[in-house]
Amino acid sequence: NCRWLGFDIDLDQLGKRAQFNFDRLQGGNAPPTAPAAVKDYLKQHASDMECILIKDTSKDTLLALANLSSPLGAAAKEVIEARKAEKELDVLNKLAITKRFFPDFKVIGARSFRMSGGSDEGIIGGSINPQGINREPEFRKIFTFADEGTTFSGGDFDGFEVTIADAVYNDATLHAQLIEGRNFHGILGSFIYDKTYDEEFSEKIKKEIQN
Repeated sequence: NCRWLGFDIDLDQLGKRAQFNFDRLQGGNAPPTAPAAVKDYLKQHASDMECILIKDTSKDTLLALANLSSPLGAAAKEVIEARKAEKELDVLNKLAITKRFFPDFKVIGARSFRMSGGSDEGIIGGSINPQGINREPEFRKIFTFADEGTTFSGGDFDGFEVTIADAVYNDATLHAQLIEGRNFHGILGSFIYDKTYDEEFSEKIKKEIQN
């Protein structure tokens, strides 16, 4: 459903972020990003000794080279920034075309046997991987999710760490329930299904919840 319905995005914020990335690409004067061209570019800024360090143009190699206080280090940083900008612009271009965020998931196929993000099919250049969205706050402002007049909220309830909540919230009632060994999710379920706590944990109710 979320794949076809999509979620709201802030198009104004999208435009600002696109301009930010164009500026990062130095108006077309940015360093190359393709592996072979990047390797040549780095060697142009490296000494004979430093050339030994340029084994490939992977992310790990570039990050290591970027720590050097030399022209090679500066060049590596430029390439890192250019690749980040290109990757973001690819996502922004897709969003600009669709005008909404249509997350795509592979229900099966991940090595961990869990749902994975994105697929090889979809809109131009493949669809957007919702699990790989840049974590920068300015980038994430684009994804408002909630359409006008609605509020977005959510979370992985099954993964809530109730004991951490107990330590942070300092809620006496919650703490007492945990000390008694009562299941927090079961307590909530008793309200949702209008059952007592004991009924909630009967085999019948467990099966209803699982189904």
